Amino acid sequence: MRNLLISLVLMLSASSIVAAPISVDVFTLSQWPIRQSAVYHALPDTATVTIYQLDSLTVLHHALNDYVKSHYMTLSKEAVAQSAKQWLVQHQSQYQHAAVGLANAQRYHITQLPAMVFNQQALVVGTTDISAAYSAYLDHQRAST
Repeated sequence: MRNLLISLVLMLSASSIVAAPISVDVFTLSQWPIRQSAVYHALPDTATVTIYQLDSLTVLHHALNDYVKSHYMTLSKEAVAQSAKQWLVQHQSQYQHAAVGLANAQRYHITQLPAMVFNQQALVVGTTDISAAYSAYLDHQRAST
């Protein structure tokens, strides 16, 4: 067996795994980045991958604080408030994505990171290597058939 950092492969559902198309939800933190280029080389062209950085709300909060601090001395309070409001509007989709990621992590009962959920059924944790996680998923799928 390969010496991977994968600590666990679980079936989240008793239903059968569909071979194609593949959907992958990736849950990680900023300290464990997932390279976009690695995603596309590791999986079939039909795969849909969504990456959730679960600490992104904290990252966004720090970025907003830095933004406000950088404008605080040069603008009036009203202008800073207006500028911060515009910043929040510009980053609204990032906040929404972060919230969806946290909700999905709870839905899948993610307790260890990094984690990848294949086809909403199989969970692989302990690696940021999508290729290794996909291989573990396929090995488990073959073993269970």
